[in-house]
Amino acid sequence: MRFVFDRDFDREIEIERGGVGIAAEDAAEDEILGRIEAARREGFEDGRVEGHRIAMAEAHAEMQRLRLSALGTLAAGMQDLVAATDLHRAQLEADAADFAFALCEKFAPEILGRLGPGRLRTEVLAALKLTLGAGRVRVRLSSDSAERLGPGIEAEAEALGLDARIEIIRDDTLGPGDGRVEWNNGFMETHFASLCDRVIATLREAKETGVRPAPGRSIADE
Repeated sequence: MRFVFDRDFDREIEIERGGVGIAAEDAAEDEILGRIEAARREGFEDGRVEGHRIAMAEAHAEMQRLRLSALGTLAAGMQDLVAATDLHRAQLEADAADFAFALCEKFAPEILGRLGPGRLRTEVLAALKLTLGAGRVRVRLSSDSAERLGPGIEAEAEALGLDARIEIIRDDTLGPGDGRVEWNNGFMETHFASLCDRVIATLREAKETGVRPAPGRSIADE
């Protein structure tokens, strides 16, 4: 059997002279350990920064997702609210039309009976003032209106100096609140009864079809 001895005589001499070799070796080892620790800390710091960046990016993405989800929910809610509001408004309009129709249908004859003669007389007298200087004036009224209003109209015509040229004509094609004044260069018509009928007809149509009159539309102008 052969034995091999491996000795570092230079190192042994250094040790004998005062341990310089051991100190240098220890210093080198400490430097290596320091570098390892610094590298570890640097790696840890880099990892912490990168982790923070990734976490912030993920948080931002999650916030965006939640925001979009909230906006979608809000938009859907707003659409539902608008639809519900439109439906509620349509129902209110339908109820109002039904109520107005019921009132007009019930009270229009009474309103016409009470207000019709006075309105007709006012309109006819206003027209008579426009006929001054006319050769002949014809006042067309229903038989009932002629009987009730004729004397007062004739008295007003006399006060205006038209008594000799006025003619009251019974026209049963006219309603109780309707009248027509004719003179040689013009005429005037009033149709209170017809206006009431058109109001009722319009409300009935709105009730049956759901079609509402356009805003600003005047039934009296039809």
